[in-house]
Amino acid sequence: MEDASRSEQPVEATEVTEPNQSVPAVESSPAHGAIDAPPPPPPASGLEDLSQAPKSSDERKVLLANTLQGQVASGARIESQGDFQAVVIRGHRPNHLLHFLIGIFTLGLWWIVWFFIALFGGEKRQMINVDQFGNVFVQKV
Repeated sequence: MEDASRSEQPVEATEVTEPNQSVPAVESSPAHGAIDAPPPPPPASGLEDLSQAPKSSDERKVLLANTLQGQVASGARIESQGDFQAVVIRGHRPNHLLHFLIGIFTLGLWWIVWFFIALFGGEKRQMINVDQFGNVFVQKV
């Protein structure tokens, strides 16, 4: 009976690295049967996570097609496309004639709104490139 109660308790172990120095090991749980490992290191940020293995032209075309599919699904239009790059557009050009006529009917008050629509609205272009290593870059044009 006494042995059964001992096996249910967690076991602490120490690992001796050098004489007179000990490092406590991680506790083991009999329910899991494995020693808990430390968490993995955080992923690298910036340009360190870019692929360095060259990709074939077919793989690069597939990567571009998948990226364009995601862009179109989120509301973009494809303006031009090559084998490894494309230009996509978001938004629409303002109808300046309509805004001018609305400004006439509102005695010029709408032209203030029209100014900001013309300044900040409109089309936004992005160029999508796939380099020889299969990395996809999206930049404003």
